[in-house]
Amino acid sequence: MQNKIATLLTGALLLGSCKEKASDSTAQVQDPLDQLNTPQLVDMNLSDVALEKAAAQSVGYRAMAKDLNSQLARDGVVVLDEYQSRLIDDFFCHGADRNISFGDTGEAVAIIQALSKAAGYEVDIDGIYLEGLRAEMSHIQRDHVGRITSDGNCSFRTVAGLLSALPANSVQFAYEARQFRHEEAHALLRYVAQGDFYRARENVDEDAAMQHVLKTLGFYTEKLDGVWGASSEEAMHAFQREQGLSVDGNISAKTVRLLLAQYYMTGYTGERND
Repeated sequence: MQNKIATLLTGALLLGSCKEKASDSTAQVQDPLDQLNTPQLVDMNLSDVALEKAAAQSVGYRAMAKDLNSQLARDGVVVLDEYQSRLIDDFFCHGADRNISFGDTGEAVAIIQALSKAAGYEVDIDGIYLEGLRAEMSHIQRDHVGRITSDGNCSFRTVAGLLSALPANSVQFAYEARQFRHEEAHALLRYVAQGDFYRARENVDEDAAMQHVLKTLGFYTEKLDGVWGASSEEAMHAFQREQGLSVDGNISAKTVRLLLAQYYMTGYTGERND
């Protein structure tokens, strides 16, 4: 009897040990998408994975267009769920590689139409990129995008110009953190839209916003005071080195675009605005 009890106890201990090891092993396996929720640089490829994952929310561009139209008519605000906001972020992540134009259909078209209508342009929201939308895109480009042919095609610069033209509170994103990022960095969008160099020390509020972006990404550790000094310069240089950009004392529109892309991608965490 004693031998039997000893055998059972030994078996229980071994089973507990195996479970503990299995638990440890499981704890070490982490979904790479979790990296999107931490204040650090994100592999741009993960933005594609996240977008594909969020696409499961999609109801199709026709239903989405109808819903966006109803939102604007009812509230005067464009409310973007996670998939829709990631589609907007995709323009900043991929730059010149992301473009929609005449003849295209889809959710991204419906979102651009909704944002355009919220900005006061005469656009039908149906998810189809036809001549009417192309004409209004040309107007948006002339009004808000610098040094670019007003060809009516929608690129990352056009999206940046459109977002900068809208009051920050006229767009609502799915996550509070993503909404906060939109509001905090709203003033920086015009540099992406117009292709201009960011000129530090010319606007205290914009310098404070830039410090905030750099601090969120882990490059800046000092006070957010809008005083662009040596710490701010070094933080910017560190980001540029990480991204393989020229570290020559200039802050190009590409630098600002990549900063915003990274900043936006860390915004999908915490409370949702549901």
